[in-house]
Amino acid sequence: MNPSHSPRITRRRPAAALAASLLLTFLSACATHPAAVTPATPDTSAPAETDATLTPVEAAKEAAIEAREQAQYQVMLGEMAAGRHQPGLAARAFYGALDYYKDPALASRTTSLALAANDADLAEAAARRWLAIDPTAQDAREVLARLALRRGSVADTLVQCQAIASGNADGEGKGLLYVARLLSQGTNSDGDTALRVMDKLVSQWPQLPDAQQAMGILALRFGKPQLAEAAAHEAIRLDPGNPDHAFLLIGALVKQNRLDDADQQMVTLLNKNATKTAELRMGYARLLLESDQRDRAR
Repeated sequence: MNPSHSPRITRRRPAAALAASLLLTFLSACATHPAAVTPATPDTSAPAETDATLTPVEAAKEAAIEAREQAQYQVMLGEMAAGRHQPGLAARAFYGALDYYKDPALASRTTSLALAANDADLAEAAARRWLAIDPTAQDAREVLARLALRRGSVADTLVQCQAIASGNADGEGKGLLYVARLLSQGTNSDGDTALRVMDKLVSQWPQLPDAQQAMGILALRFGKPQLAEAAAHEAIRLDPGNPDHAFLLIGALVKQNRLDDADQQMVTLLNKNATKTAELRMGYARLLLESDQRDRAR
């Protein structure tokens, strides 16, 4: 191709000077109205000054430089806002930087700041961006699961909890126990959603004793001791020698105020686990105290 006929592209003035100017504007605004600062966005609609022409390769390099400068500018705004204890403003600035920096650490920080600012929509968007950057990020899935649980979305919570359980390095059973602890962090009003999610998970892995254990733990957390008792019996049937399942049953009996039955189960458990007597007795006493059975705990 004749060089004289190569496509030419107008050179734009580098963004550094513009970013510096906008930073001064931002600093002035911070000094005058610290609580109402909004991140400025460089005006890319201004007419470009023509001082030379570029080939497509040169234009691509310049675009990359401008993108990097824009990302640095957004990060700078975010750091300033974070230093001023403005998590919402910082999260929005960092979120803008994610358009240029595909960095999981930055996405994680953005998500955390959005949560600190109680901005659920931004936190969810940041967590999804985080997961897109790093599909193995279980922490991002946990955030999405908690937010979906708060919204009452069984389907969205289930998607994340399935992935968390399946991705657990110790197997699906341990993953389901982890999910139970995660869902237990919800408020009392989240109980119905949490139990429906766990029911679907248990139906996916019905032969895992830990799946039944997870259901029982969650049922106790949300005031369903009869459901917890049924889950404990099934876990014991699948894995008779596991003391955790027996203790879950004892907990379900205590919560139903069936203290004589609980005592009987406790004696059986102690006889089968002589090396863990002190630990089990302490756990039982704590369980009784939590259930306002102080005299029995003695």
